[in-house]
Amino acid sequence: MDCKEREISILKSYTNMMKNTQIVPCENDLHEEILKAEQLCVLSSPRWEVMNRTSQLYQTTFNKHQTMLKIHTLQINEEWKAMRQKAKLFSDFAEANKENKNITFLTVGLTNETQKGASIYLYTDGFSVSENFEPPSKPATVTGSDINHNSVTLKISPPRFGAEDITSYSVEYCVSGEDDWKQETASKAEEVQ
Repeated sequence: MDCKEREISILKSYTNMMKNTQIVPCENDLHEEILKAEQLCVLSSPRWEVMNRTSQLYQTTFNKHQTMLKIHTLQINEEWKAMRQKAKLFSDFAEANKENKNITFLTVGLTNETQKGASIYLYTDGFSVSENFEPPSKPATVTGSDINHNSVTLKISPPRFGAEDITSYSVEYCVSGEDDWKQETASKAEEVQ
């Protein structure tokens, strides 16, 4: 498998991993989506741009040797690792918000001179909010402590990613045998009783 085929294979695996995400083929389509959506979260990478070009225009000359010689293998592997991490984070965020019809999730191939590698863009009402949005991941750990016959205290550890954008944590609970769910909220990662 040559470098171009390997790159396309890796990109396909990343896009297959992302559920609840629409792939946008070009920048013009992205601009249409930006103007339509109330909230828009976009995962972008120059690598997807390469995949779109090489998939759609396969017969066009693509000088992979000239491109690949400029980049060291270690840098490429680190870039792939970072892209996979962003794709996973993006996918998890899209999955967690799939019921929210106000948010649209897209993947597009664009080159951004200010952002190296993959970037997550956030738009609200057609305007850019962030070119390097970091959606919060799941809390690192949630552990139960101080458990007795009528209560449990949960210790919530902050997530590895996006902790600075979290405004609160919410725990819903239901007393055994009852139908009513109640909610407790904490402003930061701490113990919730």
